[in-house]
Amino acid sequence: MKNKYKGNILALTIHLMFAKRITGPVMMLFYQAMSLNFSQIGILSSITWLTDASLEMYGGAFSDVYGRKKASLLYATLGMLCMIIFTFGDNFIHFAIASIAYGISLAVGSGNASSLLYDTLRMLKIENQYKKYRGKIMFPAKVMSSIVVLLLPFLYLHNIRYPFIAGFVFYLIAFLTALFFFAEPKLKKDINKTMHKTILSSIREILKSKRVMLVIAIDVLLSGFLLLSLEYLQPIIKLAGLPIAYFGVVYAAVRIFSGLASMLTHKLSRHSNSRLLAFSTGLIIINLIGFALTKSYFLVAFILISSIADGVSDIVTNDITNNNITPKNRTTILSTANLLTSLFFSILLISAGHISDQLGVQRMFGIAGITLVLLSAILLLSFKLRLSKQLFPQI
Repeated sequence: MKNKYKGNILALTIHLMFAKRITGPVMMLFYQAMSLNFSQIGILSSITWLTDASLEMYGGAFSDVYGRKKASLLYATLGMLCMIIFTFGDNFIHFAIASIAYGISLAVGSGNASSLLYDTLRMLKIENQYKKYRGKIMFPAKVMSSIVVLLLPFLYLHNIRYPFIAGFVFYLIAFLTALFFFAEPKLKKDINKTMHKTILSSIREILKSKRVMLVIAIDVLLSGFLLLSLEYLQPIIKLAGLPIAYFGVVYAAVRIFSGLASMLTHKLSRHSNSRLLAFSTGLIIINLIGFALTKSYFLVAFILISSIADGVSDIVTNDITNNNITPKNRTTILSTANLLTSLFFSILLISAGHISDQLGVQRMFGIAGITLVLLSAILLLSFKLRLSKQLFPQI
């Protein structure tokens, strides 16, 4: 029996190597080639994240009620649909529909892989090693991304539609790995459980745990600004003076640095989670301010700094949350954090697009950096005033 669940770790590693929209490095270039401005691009990205936000908890509840495997299959199917639309679409409406499809896929996949891994480790009675295994399965995924993004700009230069055809193939492989390899961990389920009941139960569980509330709030804040940095990587790389052919090298380095940070985070367990989160926050602030003040090739250094923060914060926040929630609502609660992140990021995107059109990309990042400093201070101060050290010995 245990061997069956051990196979999930390998299957999930392979699945995550392909379960992604690989076209990210050329999306903004593609939109600009289609004569869209930053405001229109911001609207399309916001459509994705608002769609994700509106369905996020239902996506998590779908996984909790119908199983991690079915959620993985639906996620890959929606990803394939998104790639088909981008391959043949040629106007804002087509791209909006594709953005909606991608948003639904994000909602369905939200927290699903993390839940499948944690539930598998529970069945193997080694859930206390979550950070170690999470880092191990994420590193090959980052390496695969690095290889892909090295080649993607050349595909784009040959034909701007080729990256989306490659993206379809990736989602197809992700579908096949989920179909044939995942063994569903057996959890105690209420046969009368519905998605609505799951959502209400999850909300009650979050509100009862101030520890989980704090971690979710920190996760939303850090993830929102990290996503903003990633969304504007292409304009930043342009400002650095690199030709399109070298975009893939930068994106590959981002994936590798993030993967290494994820893989090595468990080795930093001797440090409290509060220190690791403070470290991530500091790196993101340095990244944003660096984007605002630096010119030429030095901009690449600040891109890599953000990738390290991404790798560390993802592992730490997931580990804390998973250790403080019940298995029956696991994916729904993780999806709640992603829902709030999507809403927050949508606001950031619309604001960033408008500011970038009016003041320029670098000034926008300066404003973003100052905003993150203020929000971090307000968040940490508000919780420090209300919570005792006993509640948060590791946060």
